[in-house]
Amino acid sequence: MMNRREFVKTVSKTAIGANLIINTFNIGLLADTSEEKESNNEDNERKENMNIKPEELVSYCGNYCGKCGICGFNIQTSLEVLKNVMEVAAFRQEAEHLGWPLMRDIATHCCKEFETQVASFTELTGKFFPTNCRGGCVPPCEIAGCCKGKGFFTCAECSDMEKCEKLGKQYSKVGGNLQEIRKIGVDIWAKKQFQEVVESKQQKLIQAINKVFV
Repeated sequence: MMNRREFVKTVSKTAIGANLIINTFNIGLLADTSEEKESNNEDNERKENMNIKPEELVSYCGNYCGKCGICGFNIQTSLEVLKNVMEVAAFRQEAEHLGWPLMRDIATHCCKEFETQVASFTELTGKFFPTNCRGGCVPPCEIAGCCKGKGFFTCAECSDMEKCEKLGKQYSKVGGNLQEIRKIGVDIWAKKQFQEVVESKQQKLIQAINKVFV
């Protein structure tokens, strides 16, 4: 049975190696997971809303939805990380092999209840929080409507970007992003932002472990 020290060592090593985080994202930027999807239909269903390309998390105004705390994509991937932590800890496998039937049944029930609650939370957030701005803003966004009407992927394509009344004060926050998108292209910029999201989740996972054990 894995003791506390072994658990910390295993999870920390996995976090540093990005396995817990990377295995969560079913995105073309990362390794191909087609074999996993074929062999595990349940995981495939859980990741349906996360099957998204990095550039699809770029908002019309130049923000990156993957960094937004109420972005459905961000919430659901965080839940997947939590489930992966439990899988690394192998609690369910340990519970199923306990020698005492009563303790085994209680532990197994707890595992199933945990999975049920995570699934319910994932479903609930999926209903009320859009996966990204391109999936529908709440409330409807004037900037998104403008870009769609002009056939632009982002405001960076618009010659009126710097003096746009719709962007207004928001330009002071997103102007730098839009200028960089113009310079290096949205695909490269999106991959850069996504990598920062992965690294941020790695650090938060390590911080969470340290709060418990250090």
